[in-house]
Amino acid sequence: MIPYIFCFSLSVILFKLNEKIEKGRQFVLTWVAILIPCLLAGLRDVTIGTDVGGYLKLLADAAFNARNFADYIDTNWYVNGSLNGTSGYEIGFVAVVYIVIKIFKSRLAVQFAIQLLTILPIYTAIKKMGYPKWLGMLVYYLFLFHSSLNVMRQLMAMAFVLLAWTEIASNESKKINRKCVIWTVAAISFHTSALISVLIYWLYWMVTADDSVAVIGRKKYDMKSMKIFFISLIGAVFVAFGVGTLVALLSALNLDKYVGYINGEIQFMPNQLIARFPMLVILAINWRTLFEKDKAGRFYVLMAALDLILSQFTSASTYGGRISMYFSQFQILSVGAVYRTCKNRNLMLIGMISYFIFYWWFYFVYKGSDQTIPYVLGI
Repeated sequence: MIPYIFCFSLSVILFKLNEKIEKGRQFVLTWVAILIPCLLAGLRDVTIGTDVGGYLKLLADAAFNARNFADYIDTNWYVNGSLNGTSGYEIGFVAVVYIVIKIFKSRLAVQFAIQLLTILPIYTAIKKMGYPKWLGMLVYYLFLFHSSLNVMRQLMAMAFVLLAWTEIASNESKKINRKCVIWTVAAISFHTSALISVLIYWLYWMVTADDSVAVIGRKKYDMKSMKIFFISLIGAVFVAFGVGTLVALLSALNLDKYVGYINGEIQFMPNQLIARFPMLVILAINWRTLFEKDKAGRFYVLMAALDLILSQFTSASTYGGRISMYFSQFQILSVGAVYRTCKNRNLMLIGMISYFIFYWWFYFVYKGSDQTIPYVLGI
């Protein structure tokens, strides 16, 4: 646990110090702050993060022994009596493994590169939205860093989806540009579940497109806020009653491997609500200033609501809740939005940081999620 606390703290302090120095000197401090957690991830043992031994080591070994990339793609192996192979993984991810192995001849270098390709898009996304970088990165460390040591492909994909979305959100025209397309394609090449990014972009357009007001009786209702309610309601109804349709859609798109994530009995899980409740309360308390002063404020609230709704898929399977991570990652940005727009800034900051510290301790230290604690060096 101590290595994580030390590296997180040092990195965040450097990001914070970066705000106090001249722009011309920020480059070095920024890269040191980024590389510290990358080294932590890179130097870890194969036992840190269940998927490292599950597939990363096998892919790295295959890349090391392959004569060329075609040979690498054709490599197969048996795991617990089942045939598996390189071709069963997304092309972008296996290409990263192959290139790094051929250059550095080390699985540790691959682990470093994977974390770098996760942190860089997240840092860039925070920077593009103009939020405090130290705060956004602190939330990433406490909330998603440990998952990135385990669910590596999806976290890489999530990071690039976040970056692609900022290309739309930071663009006054709210149109998809070339960078957005590139980052989205990269995300899908790391994990095909990133196809959900299309839905996320559409939801952003939906919730920010209409400034009109609906008049019901004598009361006026902001249509953007009404959309948050109705989209959340539709999402809840769909999760409760429309899973069969989603299963059929995944099968039609040749994404049968994700059917097992959701194909089961869906039950309400209070623990998923409890885990998100503090941040939902903070968003609710600050909703007025958040909506008025941040162009993406409503979108962040919608993402938090859909995260809670989709987390109920955890009741269907162990992996069911992973799809909600594409929505929960927007907390990295929403905390910055709250901090920048709220009236009681210091109080809100203490509340948000306290919540994420407790979340980190409870899930990763106490419960041992993602099997990353205690930290073990791989050298």
